[in-house]
Amino acid sequence: MFVIPFQVSATEYSVFVCLQDENIERMRQYDPAEVTLNKIGFPGKLKDVIIGYGTDEDFERISRALNSGTDVRAVLRTLSRGFRYRPDQGDHDGPYLSARAEKGKPQ
Repeated sequence: MFVIPFQVSATEYSVFVCLQDENIERMRQYDPAEVTLNKIGFPGKLKDVIIGYGTDEDFERISRALNSGTDVRAVLRTLSRGFRYRPDQGDHDGPYLSARAEKGKPQ
């Protein structure tokens, strides 16, 4: 797993979490992945977390690009290959589902 924090405004940052095959295999065994925010050391308020997938080759390519001074947004566009809105596969713009019952609403 590799984590790329990036500034989105003067007071906010986001984090791109890139899971790799070994992370996904561990999660299939109910061993969760974790990102500890205080290890990132980014000042400001966390706006959102983006979760993606990457291969070892992606990690090497991204690492070279970032170390050569390539803008982090360009790197993230390459890594994410663009967001696609896929409501047929579960995407929605509504609130997230909760496992906890809300008052006045059936579970």
